[in-house]
Amino acid sequence: MDKTDYARNESIDKLKGVACLGVVFIHIPFPGMIGSIVSYVCAYAVPVFYMIAGYYAYNKNENVIRRRLVKICKIAMFSFALFFLYYFGMACYINRIWEWINSIFNFETIVKLIVFCSVDFAIPLWYLIAQIETYLFWYFVVKYKKEQIMVRIMPLLFIIQVIITTICETIGASWYLKINFITRSLSWFVLGYYINSVSEKKIQYIKNRIFSNNCCLWNYIGDSTCCFTFTPKNFLRRIYPVFSSNVYFFDKRMENQERWDIQGYR
Repeated sequence: MDKTDYARNESIDKLKGVACLGVVFIHIPFPGMIGSIVSYVCAYAVPVFYMIAGYYAYNKNENVIRRRLVKICKIAMFSFALFFLYYFGMACYINRIWEWINSIFNFETIVKLIVFCSVDFAIPLWYLIAQIETYLFWYFVVKYKKEQIMVRIMPLLFIIQVIITTICETIGASWYLKINFITRSLSWFVLGYYINSVSEKKIQYIKNRIFSNNCCLWNYIGDSTCCFTFTPKNFLRRIYPVFSSNVYFFDKRMENQERWDIQGYR
């Protein structure tokens, strides 16, 4: 490895590349059962990015967290500007400017943005909103030295995610009602933080081959249930397969790697 590349963790780069492919495929509307299978198989992608962010938040002070928060905010502002200009141009083209503006600037829009990390004209950017809220929250966690408290309540965050997802999918609620930074972002962020913080001895159970193979097996079992119709879409079908496979693949990328800091997270 060249000296100029010492700060990069190539395993993390490869993991991000695989996750990027997952994000692409999950947004392609494949028909029928194939589309359902692809959707479930690629569900790991977004949580991986949150786990990576949490992994590199370990042992970082509030100044580093603030710098990363500012960086994400700049990316979000640029992305939202592109979406806004596109849809503003479309509204001008069909001569419905004020109607469109009134539809996006109201109380409901504010609630969706803050609580559900969603903006109607830029739905794919929910990830950035959740990331911003996560870093903003984590800034105060680090400032007041509450990291270990967050690690302790991490299982509760996943339990809440299971409950919210099960209820929403059972009653057929809008997708955005399942999205909030506490369960969709912060939970995975803290999991990544935890994986970096524990000692090799404590994490040995994750590296156990039986556990790892079990994770993959559960992932395929969970994905296979999309071939049938079950209501509610429960823990076995969606949450545990995603959780277990993410821990497995994330840990495999870390195996035999030094805990380097990568340039993108400085």
